[in-house]
Amino acid sequence: MAVDLLVWEASCRQKDPVLGPYGEYRKVFDELNMYRPKPKSVDAIARAMG
Repeated sequence: MAVDLLVWEASCRQKDPVLGPYGEYRKVFDELNMYRPKPKSVDAIARAMG
């Protein structure tokens, strides 16, 4: 398991020498946030309630 992590980190470092694993983390984090439902605004809730 630890060896797999080191290999993954090295691979990330080769792809992006500046950000490395953090760059991969940001990609996944941003993609996850893209699919999460956005909270409704107070105005939208008030309009829906009548």
